[in-house]
Amino acid sequence: MSIIQSVRFLKKRWTKAEARVWLIQHGFNPKYKGDNPQYKNYHAFRQRDPRLVGRMYTRKSKDGGILFVVGSGPA
Repeated sequence: MSIIQSVRFLKKRWTKAEARVWLIQHGFNPKYKGDNPQYKNYHAFRQRDPRLVGRMYTRKSKDGGILFVVGSGPA
């Protein structure tokens, strides 16, 4: 079972406000994770604690502006 751990929006294409609207419209948690140097090019919105989702991988949206961090199931 796949679980979305985080949704990241490319800062060049999305403002934080636009990203929040998209998340709400698509049923995701719009709480901003905060500015983390690791994600300097993205607005990151954590959906679940990474320790609880097992092995993770990423998937990009068709246009590349959204990055989904997906867990392979419970850790």
